[in-house]
Amino acid sequence: MTSPLLGTTLVPLCTCSPGSSGRDLQLHNEGIDILQGTKLLTRKVALVGILYIPEDAQDGGSSADSDRGLFLSPNVALSVAKQNTSLLLLVLRGVSLIDEPFWGSLLFVLSSHVVVAKAGPITTASFQTALPFLADFARVQVTEMTNDEEKNATLLKELAPHVTWGAVDLKLKDMNGCDSPSTYFEQQLAAGSTDAQLLLSDFVSVRDCIVLKFNSFQGPEDVHTSPKLLTHVADRLACKSFFGRYMNGPLLVRLCKLLAPAMAAPDGISVVLQRVVTDVFAAHWQELVQRAFKAYCNVLHARLAVYERAPITAEYLVDVTERKLKANQLNNQHVAAVDAGQGNQSVFDEFGNLKKQLDSEDNGDEGGRFTPLNTGLFSFLKNRASRAFSKQLSRMPTIRVSTSIRGGDQTTSLGDSVRLGGIRKDIEAAEAELLDEAILAQTPDQMLARCTASIVHYSVSREYLNTPSEAMPVNTVVLDTVHAEGLDEVKALLKPFLVDLRGPSPPTPELACSLDFHVGKKNLLAKMARVRRRFDRANEVSSAIFCGELLRYLHSVVLRKNKTDTEDRQQQQLRGRAVSSIMFLDKKSGNDPVALTRVPLELLTYKNNLEAMVSQYNFVARGPQAATVLAAFLYGPVRKQLQYLTQHEYGRFSAACKEKDQRIKELEEVLGNKERQVHHITNANAEWGRQEQEAIAEIEHTHSEQLSSLQGAIRSTEAQIKSALADQQALYQSTMQATRHTIDTVDKVADKSRVVSGYLERYEKGRVFSSRWRQYFYVLKQDTLECYKSKSEYEERGPTFEQSISISGYSVVRSRTDELKIKLVPPEAGHRMLRFRAPASVGRETWMKRFTEATQIASR
Repeated sequence: MTSPLLGTTLVPLCTCSPGSSGRDLQLHNEGIDILQGTKLLTRKVALVGILYIPEDAQDGGSSADSDRGLFLSPNVALSVAKQNTSLLLLVLRGVSLIDEPFWGSLLFVLSSHVVVAKAGPITTASFQTALPFLADFARVQVTEMTNDEEKNATLLKELAPHVTWGAVDLKLKDMNGCDSPSTYFEQQLAAGSTDAQLLLSDFVSVRDCIVLKFNSFQGPEDVHTSPKLLTHVADRLACKSFFGRYMNGPLLVRLCKLLAPAMAAPDGISVVLQRVVTDVFAAHWQELVQRAFKAYCNVLHARLAVYERAPITAEYLVDVTERKLKANQLNNQHVAAVDAGQGNQSVFDEFGNLKKQLDSEDNGDEGGRFTPLNTGLFSFLKNRASRAFSKQLSRMPTIRVSTSIRGGDQTTSLGDSVRLGGIRKDIEAAEAELLDEAILAQTPDQMLARCTASIVHYSVSREYLNTPSEAMPVNTVVLDTVHAEGLDEVKALLKPFLVDLRGPSPPTPELACSLDFHVGKKNLLAKMARVRRRFDRANEVSSAIFCGELLRYLHSVVLRKNKTDTEDRQQQQLRGRAVSSIMFLDKKSGNDPVALTRVPLELLTYKNNLEAMVSQYNFVARGPQAATVLAAFLYGPVRKQLQYLTQHEYGRFSAACKEKDQRIKELEEVLGNKERQVHHITNANAEWGRQEQEAIAEIEHTHSEQLSSLQGAIRSTEAQIKSALADQQALYQSTMQATRHTIDTVDKVADKSRVVSGYLERYEKGRVFSSRWRQYFYVLKQDTLECYKSKSEYEERGPTFEQSISISGYSVVRSRTDELKIKLVPPEAGHRMLRFRAPASVGRETWMKRFTEATQIASR
C-alpha cells in the first residue's frame, strides 16, 4: 500500500527540550499548523499512536541529545472515506516510559489506535518493557463524580484505544505452533501475570497482532513508514469520540494544550478527563459562536451601505429608470413600456384628445412581477433633462460603496462601545434609544443618523473589503437575501462542530457531554436577530425618506406637466386642429371654446399624469415603506389637489350650465318657428300627393288596354312560327337519315380493304404445369393473320416470325373473366385455338371488330 503518510521526516507537536526535567512541555507551531490545516477543520481526525521499543532499550529509549515527545507526520492526512475521517500518525519517540510514564498515558488518551512495535518473540519481559505506563494510565480519572475505582476503570476502558502489537521479524518457529500472530499474542498475554499484562487485558478490549518486516522501514526506528502497518490500521480504524463528540484538528490542539500539562503534573495531582474535555468544548464553542456572529455582522455591513441623501433631479430619475430597464433586459425580465404618444410627452394627441393610457397596478415590495411602465412622465423628464436616452450619467448610482469603515479588523476612534462587533451591551442601549418617545420629535435626518450610527462605525474584516454593496433603502427581498447569506456563513462555521463531529450515544450516562450547545445557539440567533432589526429600522427610515422626497419631486413635475399640457391644448386649438370629441364650440362667436360640458378635462389631465407618476414611482421606489408612503401621499397632497381641481371644475361647470340653459331657451323659440313651417309644408305635400295618385291611376288604365292588344298579336305570331319550325324539322330528319345511310355504306366498303396491326399478347403453353404470355406484333390483312417479333421487323419488310394463319371461319369469343382477353376458336377439330390479350380494353374492342369481320369474309 502506498500512502501519503509514508516518510521519515516528522514534525514535533508536544515535546520536552533536551536536559529538561520532563515537566517543561512545549507545543510547536509546526504540529499545530498541521492540525489546524484547512482540510482538518471540518473533518473527524483519528490519531494513530506509534510506539517503537528497540531491542537494546532497557531504559525505555530515552535520548538526551534531542527533543523527546510526540511527533506528527507532516504529509497530507490519509482520508478514510467510509468514515469521513482523516488519519494522522502520532509518533512517540525519545522518552523513557519508566521515568516519564505520562507520555504513554497521553498517547493512549489522544489516540484512537496505538501500535506497539518490538522486535523478536513476545515474552513477559516484552510487555513489561513496552507498556510500563499502564499503571499511570489506570490512575486517570474520567469524571469528577466517579469515586469508585471499579466504575472509573469501566469508564476508562471505554476510552482506551485499539492496540496492535507489531512483532518485528517474528518467525513462525517462535510462535509456539500458533496459526496466527494474534493467537500467539493472546497466548503470551495470558501466560504471564505482570502488571503490564494484567492492565493490558483489563483496559484494552480490542487488540491484535501483526508481523512487520524490519527491511520495510525507511529508517531504523521508523515503524510508521511500514506500508503493511498503515494498511492494517486504515482497515480497522474506529475514530474515538470524547464524551459524545469526535475531534477535529483545532479541538485536538486545544486538548493537547490542556491535557499534556495536566498529565505531566507532579504525582498526587489527578487528571479529570471530563473536566479537561468540557473546557475544550466550551472554549471552542465560544470561539465558534463569536466567529459566527462576527461573520454574520461582516456580511450585513459589507453587503448593505447606509443611505446617503442626495437631491432628486430629472437627470437622476431618467438615469435610474434607464439603468433598471437595461438591468431587467439583461436578466430576461422584460418590462412593458406604455408609450404616452408619438414622441410627444403631452397627455393630448395631435387632435387635442386625451390619450388612452393603461391603469398602473400597485408594484409590491416583493416585486414578484413587473407592472407596465407608463412613460408619460418619463418622456417629460427626459425632455427636461435635455439629454439622449442612451446617455448614462448618474448623480446617485444605485450600487455604491459602503460608507462603513473598511479598515480591516482595526478599531475606530469610538472604540468597541459603538461597534456591533464588540457587543458591549450597546445593542440593548441603542434599541432603547430608538424606542424612546423623543424620536417622534426628531427630524428625518436626525432619525436616520441615529439608526445608522452603529452601522457607519462598524469595522468590516479585510476579506470583505471587495464585496459589492448596495445602498439602502433596498427591498425586503434583498434584505432577506443578505440575511440568508449571513446565515449560510454561520451554518458553515457551526455545522461541522454541531453535526459532523457529533458522535454516537455513549454507552453510559457518565460519558455524555454535560454542555448544552442549543442554549448558545439560541443566544447567537437572538443577537443576530437584534442586528437584523437594526438594519430593518435603518432600511425603513431610509425608505421613508427616499420615497417621500421622490414623491414630492414627482408631484411637482406632475403640476408643471399639467400646465404644459393645458398650454399645448390651447396652441392646438389656435392652429386650427380638429375639435376634441368631448368639447363644444360657440359657433356664433370667434372666441375660445365654451367651458367643458361633458367631463372635467383638467381633472382627467391630472388623473392621467398622476397615473404616470404612480407608475414611475413604483418603478423607481425602493424599500419596505414604498407602499405606505405612497398611500399617505395620495391621502394628503393628492387629495388636496383633487379637491382644488374639483372645486375649480365645478365652478366652471356651473357657469357653463347657466350659459347653456340660456342658449337652450333661445333654441326652443327657434324650434317652434321651424315646427310651424314644417306643418305648412306637410299639408302642401299631401295635396300634391293626391293629385299625383289620380294621374297615376289614369296612366295605369291606358297601359292595361294596350297590353291586352299586344299580347293577342304576339300569340298569333308565335303559332305561325311553331308550324314553320315543325316543317323544317321534318325535312332535316329525312335529310339526315339519307346521309347516315350513305356514310354506313362507304364505311363498310372501306373496312373490307383496311389492314389492322398492333401488339397482342398470345398465350403459349410450355412444359407440364407451366404457361406464359408472349407479346408479338400482329398484322391482319383481310382474313390472314401475320405474326412478327416486333413492329420494326414489319416496317422493314422482314420475314414473319411464324407461318401466317387464315382465320376465315373462326369464331371470336369474348372472355368472361378478363375484359382484355380474346379467343379465336377454329371451325374444325385439329386446328389450334388462339388466345390473345389486348394491351387495353379499347384495343380489344377494335381487334374484336376486325377479327369478326375477317372470319366472315369467306362466307360472303
